[in-house]
Amino acid sequence: MISAGIDPGKKGALCVLDHHAMPVVLHRLPYLSEGLGFDGIAFDFMIDPWLDLVDIWVVENQTNLAAKPGKSSVHAVFQAMAYGALINQLRRLGVPMYEAEPSIWKRIMRVTADKETSVKRAEALYPIQPSIFRGPRGGLLDGEAEAFLLASYGRMLVRG
Repeated sequence: MISAGIDPGKKGALCVLDHHAMPVVLHRLPYLSEGLGFDGIAFDFMIDPWLDLVDIWVVENQTNLAAKPGKSSVHAVFQAMAYGALINQLRRLGVPMYEAEPSIWKRIMRVTADKETSVKRAEALYPIQPSIFRGPRGGLLDGEAEAFLLASYGRMLVRG
């Protein structure tokens, strides 16, 4: 079974897991420069090879997001617009997707809203060195980690 997870945030990513739960694709989502939104054309090229191969596409549902402390309401609006563009793009391509509620999938995958817990959990599930969930200087690549966890969650949903 092949599963895909998409963390649609501004630092979001796409992860495709093969039959052995190994990541074969791990890419940041394509966004245009600040404030211009989601790049649907680049996204089409990113997922096109996987459209007929992936058994389950899991996207983190972001319809209930509000402005977070320390973030402006403009950031929340940008995120909502990018999420809407991503969902519309997937629907246009006919991708069967499951929209995962953050409070549910994060509880099942044993992570919290703290991005570091997502990175640590992804590293525990895929313990290679150097970690693919950290940048060259050790910074967290939480979008990639959450996309990996969403794809792993999708495998759990299908397998029961």
